[in-house]
Amino acid sequence: MPRWLIQGGTVVTAEEVIPAGVVLVEGEKIAFVGKREDLDPAQVVGAKEVDATRFYVVPGFVDVHIHGGGGCDALDGTVEALTCIARTHALSGTTSFLATTATASAEELYRAARAVRAVMEKQARRDAEPQAATSGAAAAAEFEAEGADVVGMHLEGPYLAPSRKGAQNESFIRPVDEEELQNLLDILGPAFRMMTIAPEMENGHLGIQWLVERGITASIGHTDATYEQTKAAIALGASHATHTFNAMRGLHHRDPGTVGAVLTSPGVYCELIADGIHVHPGAMRVLYEVKGPDRLVLVTDSLSATGMPEGVYELAHKKVIVKDGSARLETGELAGSTLGMGRAVANMVKLVGVSLLEAVRMGSLTPARSVGIADRKGSLTPGKDADLLLLDSDLNVVRTMIRGAWLRGQQ
Repeated sequence: MPRWLIQGGTVVTAEEVIPAGVVLVEGEKIAFVGKREDLDPAQVVGAKEVDATRFYVVPGFVDVHIHGGGGCDALDGTVEALTCIARTHALSGTTSFLATTATASAEELYRAARAVRAVMEKQARRDAEPQAATSGAAAAAEFEAEGADVVGMHLEGPYLAPSRKGAQNESFIRPVDEEELQNLLDILGPAFRMMTIAPEMENGHLGIQWLVERGITASIGHTDATYEQTKAAIALGASHATHTFNAMRGLHHRDPGTVGAVLTSPGVYCELIADGIHVHPGAMRVLYEVKGPDRLVLVTDSLSATGMPEGVYELAHKKVIVKDGSARLETGELAGSTLGMGRAVANMVKLVGVSLLEAVRMGSLTPARSVGIADRKGSLTPGKDADLLLLDSDLNVVRTMIRGAWLRGQQ
């Protein structure tokens, strides 16, 4: 079982910043976080030391809204596509994510769900299998991570408002279908983590109730719901807002809309695409001031084009043109992003002026809590999975560890 002592770095926990701190990793778990003088010397015997004196040591990021990356999309519906996405986003600091589907046909969603379940079962088998007795280069490769953990599925649609479809394919938008929901649950089981629904649509409240009763996060998004309709959905248990401000009824002083309702509901987690394109930094600051680091959830809403050159890509059978850092449909509408979580966190510090401690929390513990995986993900806490990052002074991701294994190919 590999053991690592990461020492000398500025350690960012969920609650504090520890100068010249240490993190001890045993196998896949975090064993100790704190100052070197508080660590029992017997605990470090045999541990491989990593000099992190020039770096920040932060928890791995948790992204609950990833469509794709590396040229692959969750709707490709294959284990290979999800593996490609996992690798791409691990390079930018994501260590856990929800594979997210855009609005599509039922069969496409079922195929994507089966792929998510297959990847998660593969992860579980790998964890259960005893490590082979190897040495040298083979042993080193054995304990390297291939990519971020897939921790579930987020279905963004198909039960959305056509008037707020954004880049979603309107030809597949439909009313809430309980049979379809049950089929998805039968495939995914506990991997069914979140679904975005427009509450004002036909059977919208029924869909929210169905999700909440089964412990699945119901997220409000792609919606033209009024303030009152949104508040009613929140009263039913909807606890999340998908890419706040984008593709939802905005805030007006005589019509507070969806945005007004989610901002004034303390228990609702609000996603933010912090690329400086989807939302103006001033509005990003407003969301932070209202929600704070415990309810603001950084997401990428990233496309297959993430980590790829500029060019033409696809989202749910629609052409997407990536140019000058933005992804847009041929009609000019924004269509997701090419953002990585590392840059989203850095943008909150540089564009909005929040502390690194708070920015990291918005990219790790808060999203983990929003979808019910904070018992094992989202913070540098003894007993949790050893998901962590080394960031340089400019907040670039230098190294990524996923459950005690360094990401393959990083120096």
